[in-house]
Amino acid sequence: MLTPVIALVQNTINRVMVRFSLFALSSLVLMAITARSLLAL
Repeated sequence: MLTPVIALVQNTINRVMVRFSLFALSSLVLMAITARSLLAL
């Protein structure tokens, strides 16, 4: 979901903490989507 944003940051700013924060945020979003899908079953 946020992979293009992470790639853009990596190619422009390239600060590790910014990239890690975006990666952590995208992982949390993915976990939330998965949890909602499992609860809908």
